[in-house]
Amino acid sequence: MLRSIRHSSPGPHRWLRRDKRPPFSKADAEAIKTPTLFIGGANTKGALPQVLHTLAAHVKSSKTAMIPGTTHPMFEQAPQKFCEIVLEFLAGW
Repeated sequence: MLRSIRHSSPGPHRWLRRDKRPPFSKADAEAIKTPTLFIGGANTKGALPQVLHTLAAHVKSSKTAMIPGTTHPMFEQAPQKFCEIVLEFLAGW
């Protein structure tokens, strides 16, 4: 599934086609051993929310947080909530 996300979104997701890096594989995600926070805006359109959840499902010791009422630049739209989530994650590290 991780490999297919990179090429599955036509139209407004042109960055997916321009990105020349090889896509993440399930094995790549499973190889991440560092506790990881995947954070995004709950109203983000496109493939990014699916990518975050799919990666998190395969990264051990990961956490996913979606900030309600925000899109991709969630750190600008809700900086207080963003910082709270990051600080809580780091405190549990």
